[in-house]
Amino acid sequence: MHDPFGGYPLGYFITRIISSSENEYDSPRAIFSYVDDVLEAAFTTQRLAETVVEALMELANLTPDQEITMPAPRRPLTIGEIQNRYGRLWDKWVDKFGYRYAIHSVQAEMGSLGWFGDRLCKKYGYKVVVLGHTHNPELDKDWLFTKDRGYANAGHWCTSEPTYVEVDKLEGKLKVALKKLGRDEAGKLEIHDVDEPIEVQV
Repeated sequence: MHDPFGGYPLGYFITRIISSSENEYDSPRAIFSYVDDVLEAAFTTQRLAETVVEALMELANLTPDQEITMPAPRRPLTIGEIQNRYGRLWDKWVDKFGYRYAIHSVQAEMGSLGWFGDRLCKKYGYKVVVLGHTHNPELDKDWLFTKDRGYANAGHWCTSEPTYVEVDKLEGKLKVALKKLGRDEAGKLEIHDVDEPIEVQV
């Protein structure tokens, strides 16, 4: 469905482009650039996936004819080829999953995975969904509608203060805590709660 180029999803190439840049992809300058490119796509024939690649390409000071070296025996691919090949990705997602799902997928790329966590709970009867990704660590509970399901994102380990999720089974409930691992001034390991733990009825 993702029309992978040689078996690689679009995210593979996005990562390669980002890693070529000395600029932070989530800096205010970068965010402004993304907004500018998305507005361009809204008022032109440019497609969303093309726009995303273009914004990151500009951030990394690259051009469409810049080649991405691929593992042998695959030939190098230009960024322009990537844009063309994955250009209809958004349309394919909308056709297959619907517009609402596709919108939430874009939000998930910006760190908001709560909708998908809640969706998994409802679909499979889970009480708690724990995800691990390079998005921000997060604890979420759907207090407006229910007290019997929750979502946690473990965040990432590629930092000086990694985060993780701890789930304890208590009588009649699950306690979900988001923890951060760090060191004190003497270099001794310390563990802290990132946020107030949530409790989900079982």
